Amino acid sequence: RRLKTFFLTIIGRELKKHNHYKGYDVVHISIRGKSKLVKVHSLVALAFIGKRNKGMQINHKDLDKKNNHVSNLEYVTGYQNVQHAVLNGAYVVRDNNRRNKQWVV
Repeated sequence: RRLKTFFLTIIGRELKKHNHYKGYDVVHISIRGKSKLVKVHSLVALAFIGKRNKGMQINHKDLDKKNNHVSNLEYVTGYQNVQHAVLNGAYVVRDNNRRNKQWVV
């Protein structure tokens, strides 16, 4: 069972997880005195998969935005990411009109 609270440690400091409005886990980090909101799955992918190439996105294989385990993450193109969501029922395309696309949560 997943814990309700999650802390990420960077250089000996614990960072509290917050919920992003789109459903992702995020943390606030400070880089050279500037605060930045960073998605946890981006940090996990960077640390364990490697640097993301330009134009690539991070896909959650099980479609759970809260599951940030490295085994659930992969780098894909934007097309592959949407295709994965459509094939797994998370994204419904009604017709070619962009306004008629709908995300299923």
